[in-house]
Amino acid sequence: MINFCLRLQSRFFLKIIGMTGLLLSTAPASFANTSGNLPILKIAAISIGDPSVWTIEYMKEKGIDKKNGFDLQYNLKPVSVAYSEFVNGTDQVCMCLTIGTAARFVLKGLDASLVSTYSNYANSYLVTENKDIQKPQDIIGHSVAGSTGSGSWVFQQYILREHQNIDLSKVTIPSIVASAQIANLIAQRVDAITAYDDTRLKLNESQPGRFRFIPTFDKDKWYKLTQVRYIPMFFLGVRKAWNNDPQNHRLLVRFDKAYRESLAEIKNDPAAAAKILGSERVRSSDDYMVKTLTTLGDADKVVPATDLRTAISVLTRSLLPDAGLLDRPLTDSEVDSLITPLTP
Repeated sequence: MINFCLRLQSRFFLKIIGMTGLLLSTAPASFANTSGNLPILKIAAISIGDPSVWTIEYMKEKGIDKKNGFDLQYNLKPVSVAYSEFVNGTDQVCMCLTIGTAARFVLKGLDASLVSTYSNYANSYLVTENKDIQKPQDIIGHSVAGSTGSGSWVFQQYILREHQNIDLSKVTIPSIVASAQIANLIAQRVDAITAYDDTRLKLNESQPGRFRFIPTFDKDKWYKLTQVRYIPMFFLGVRKAWNNDPQNHRLLVRFDKAYRESLAEIKNDPAAAAKILGSERVRSSDDYMVKTLTTLGDADKVVPATDLRTAISVLTRSLLPDAGLLDRPLTDSEVDSLITPLTP
């Protein structure tokens, strides 16, 4: 599902950038609204049904926001709506930004910045049932679906090429949108697909034992390049003008603390958390939720953007522009402008 969101970024980006003038003329809203004696923090999030969404649902259900001195009001939106309403000023805070999206905003003069990541790619796999594919190098001479032109495929082809030393010119790569890849794999129209942990868990639930998941991500090699052992994915993003108000910034600090508390409670007792959230409410079975929350590891790790500067720099100055997903590499000062530190 995260892959699907990445694919949509490029489709809606031109439309969003067309709203630049509106963005630059929109005055940032303050958090002056209150609920009782508590200030309100309004956050938009992408309605993808992953642990980050479960965490804010849990936060509200348990009152952890109010315990930390604010009233969280969140709104789940499709990715296109989340991006456009972040740009036009409807939302000042959004759990929706990727490094690539924020970098494109900055190149267009928009005041977007990254606060912390809450959803990451911790592992990657080749998924196959083809008996001739037992290790990554075996895909040579076979077909592997790729959502070419998407941010997800940028990472996957980099991993296959640089981590597994595979000459991709010797692999047939039909361009298939991420949302259709599993269906093509099941129908055996392709020999393999690339995937992250979310797809692995979903396939293991819907097609238990059918597919092999061959690891491809070399965390040691990635660490040498970026100083982290995962690919930072979705971030809490803010409009910088809004964040410059000290009262607003204090709300972000409170939210960060409440989010971490909520995530810690969920991971401490996933079964209890699944019952509190309710499988119907989050559109996932309790069993799937428990498996997800106990096996993702770094995938739901919360890390301040200030600790990810090297990774952000590598992506915005090399990988993304080299793949044509940025018009040009960011400068050092532009990389710095992407990062908002949380200062208690």
